Amino acid sequence: MRGNVDGWRYGTQLTLANGQVWRVVDDVDAVLPDLVDPAVRIERGALGAYYLQLEANNSAARVVRVK
Repeated sequence: MRGNVDGWRYGTQLTLANGQVWRVVDDVDAVLPDLVDPAVRIERGALGAYYLQLEANNSAARVVRVK
């Protein structure tokens, strides 16, 4: 992921290093330590859902692809 990440909430847009943009659709706020360009994984869940997982810790958010 590009840039600094210190958390997310519903509607936060996250840009990956490959240019993809994903929007958080979970209604749970996440407060994280300040991370710079963290490594992430996008995984497919049940019923067509996608989850963005930070590799630095166990934080994950349900996301939809914007671009």
